[in-house]
Amino acid sequence: MRKELNVYLLSLLLIFVACDLDQSDTSWSKHFHKLIENVKQLPTKKMAVAAAEDEYVLEAVKVAKEQGLAESILVGDEKKIRQLAQTLNMDLSGYEIINEVEPAKAALKAVKLVHDGKADMYMKGLISTKDFLRSVLDKDVGLRTGRVLTHVGVFEVKGIDQLLFLSDQAFIMYPTLEEKVKIIENALDIANACGLHNPKVAPLAAVEVVNPKMPETVDAAELTKMNHEGKIKGCIIDGPLSLDMAISKEACSHKKGLNRKITGDADILLFPDIHTGNVAYKMLVHTAHFLNAAILSGTSAPVILTSRSDSVATKVNSIALASVLADHLKKKTPRVAIVGAGPAGLTAAKELLKKGFKVDIYEKENFAGGVMAFGIPAFRIKYENVKKYIDPVIQLGGNFLYNQDLKESDFLELAKQYDYVYLAFGLTKVRTLGIPGDDVQGSLNALDFLRQFNFDDKLGLTHDRPKLHGTVIVVGAGNVAMDGARCAVRSGADKTIILYRRDRSEAPCTPSEMKDAEKDGVELKFLSNPVELIAKDGKLSEVKYEVMKLGELDESGRRKPVGTGVFETIKADYIISAIGQIPDKNVWNAGVIETDHGYIKGIKNYGEAFETSVHNIFTGGDIIKGAKTIGVATKCGKDFAKYVIEQTKKTK
Repeated sequence: MRKELNVYLLSLLLIFVACDLDQSDTSWSKHFHKLIENVKQLPTKKMAVAAAEDEYVLEAVKVAKEQGLAESILVGDEKKIRQLAQTLNMDLSGYEIINEVEPAKAALKAVKLVHDGKADMYMKGLISTKDFLRSVLDKDVGLRTGRVLTHVGVFEVKGIDQLLFLSDQAFIMYPTLEEKVKIIENALDIANACGLHNPKVAPLAAVEVVNPKMPETVDAAELTKMNHEGKIKGCIIDGPLSLDMAISKEACSHKKGLNRKITGDADILLFPDIHTGNVAYKMLVHTAHFLNAAILSGTSAPVILTSRSDSVATKVNSIALASVLADHLKKKTPRVAIVGAGPAGLTAAKELLKKGFKVDIYEKENFAGGVMAFGIPAFRIKYENVKKYIDPVIQLGGNFLYNQDLKESDFLELAKQYDYVYLAFGLTKVRTLGIPGDDVQGSLNALDFLRQFNFDDKLGLTHDRPKLHGTVIVVGAGNVAMDGARCAVRSGADKTIILYRRDRSEAPCTPSEMKDAEKDGVELKFLSNPVELIAKDGKLSEVKYEVMKLGELDESGRRKPVGTGVFETIKADYIISAIGQIPDKNVWNAGVIETDHGYIKGIKNYGEAFETSVHNIFTGGDIIKGAKTIGVATKCGKDFAKYVIEQTKKTK
C-alpha cells in the first residue's frame, strides 16, 4: 500500500508541480468561465449558509450575489456577520439573516431551509466539519438520501482540455467495489450537471495491468467489466490506469500499442482510497494553484463543503457548481425502485425506461419473470415468451438486483433513496391444507414443487427435478393445480388425482387447462374435500376426504360446498396443496405500511396503481387484489408507470 501511494505522489509531482500557476491570472480559463456564464442564464438559486460569520465565506457570498450566481440566507451570529460585512464593504440589505450564535444550532436551522424547499443548496461557514455533517445527516431536517456521501473536487488545469472530477478524497477510507460504483454514480451527477453526458471514468492504480496482489487493479478491471455489461451506465470506464495515462496525452504517446478507451482524456478520476485522493487534492490546491471547486454528493440537494483554507475563488466556483447541480437535480428524471420481477414489475419497468427513467428492479430469486418463469411449466408457456417481458427491460437499461429478499423495513429504506417505490412481488406462499397430518412426509405445496420442476425445463439451471412415484393427490382446481398435476405426471407418478370440493362447472381453472390435464391422464375427482392425512412409518399413506354436495350461492357467486357426513379414503404417496396463493406475512416486519392479513391496503388508487399508507410507495398486482391473471398484472404495471410519468410532467 505504501509503495503504491509513493507511486501516486511521484506521478502527481511529475505532472502537476511543474505547471505552477498564479491563481490570480484566470485569463486562460474557459471551463469555469463557461460554467459561471451558464449559471447566470439559470433561475437564480437560493443558498443557506450555516454559521455565516466567516470572512472568506461572506466574501464568496458577496461575489456570488454580485455575479448573479446565487442569493443567500445567512444563518449565524448576526452581530459578527454585520461586523465582518462592514470590513468587506458588503451591503446586507438584500440578505435574510437568521440570528443563531451557536454554530451547531445554526447548522440545523440552515439545513432545514433546504430540507423544506426554502433554499436550493447548503454551504458550510465557521463551523466544524463534524457538526456541519451532523446537520446534513440529521434524520428530521437533514439531506439524507440513503446514498453514500462522497466529496467531489472539480479542477480546471491549464493544458488539459476538460474539467477533472476527482473522488473520493474525504469520506470513504477504503471503498469496496460496491462503494466505488456509488462514488462513480455521485460523480456522474455532477459531471452531467456540468454538461458532460457520457464522461470517461478512470479507476486509478499504480499500473495499467491487473495484478492479483494489487486489489485496486482487480476492482478497476471489474468496474470496467460492469460498465461493458451495462451494469454501470452513462459513462465510459477504463481501468486500471495510472494517473499519467489517464490525463496526459503526451504520456500515452510514449506507450505504443495501447488499446484503451481512455488515452489521456479522462474526465473522472476514481481514487482507490481516501489517502491517495486526499493527498492528490491538497497537493493540487496548495502547490499548483489551479482553478477548482468542491462539493458534497449523495445528498438530496447540493452541499458546499469547502475548507477554511480554500480561496474565495474556490468558494465562488463551488457556489456556481452547486447552482448548476441544483438545477440539474430539479430537472433530473426521478429514480424508481421496483420490488418484484414478475409481469407487473417488468411491465412497469419497461414503460418507465422507454421514457428515460432510471429503474432498479429488486428480485428475490436469481432470475427474472416471477411466477411466469418458475410457476408455469414450459409445456404451457415457453421461456421465450417469458423473455418477451424481460428482454426489453434489459435492452432499455433496467438494472436487475437479484437475490434480494426484502422486508418492509427495506421498502422504507428504499423510499429514502428513490423517488418512487413499486411493490409488485405477488403472492409467495400457498395455503396449507390445515387438516390433521398435513405436515407428514410427502405433503408438498404447489409453488415449491413447480419451482423445482421448472428449474431444468425452463430456466436452464442445474437442479434435480423432483422424482415422484405411486399415487399423487393434488388438492384444488385452479390453473396452478392443473399445472401441478400435469408436472406430477411428468415427474414419474403412476397415478395423479385432483380432489376438488366443488363440481366441474365451478372449477376456477380455464376449461382448456382441465381438458389438457385429462389428456395427460390426470383423474379429476369432484365434490371431494380432504379432511385428514394418514401416515404409515412417518410417510403419507392415505388421504381421508369427505363427500360434498352443493348448497346455496356464496359471496363468490358459486354454490357453497356442504359436507354430507360421508367419508372415504384413497391411498396416496404424495399430496400437493394448490388451494390458493397467499401473502407472506413475515414480510411486514416494521408495522408501518398498512396491510390486511398480509395484503397491502391501497390508500389512493390511480387506475390499477395504488399508493400505500407510506407516501410514494405504490403497489399493484396480486399483493393487493389476490391472485389474478398475467393480463391483470400487466395492467397494474402500466397504470403505475402512467401515474409516475404524468406526475413527472407536472413537476417539470
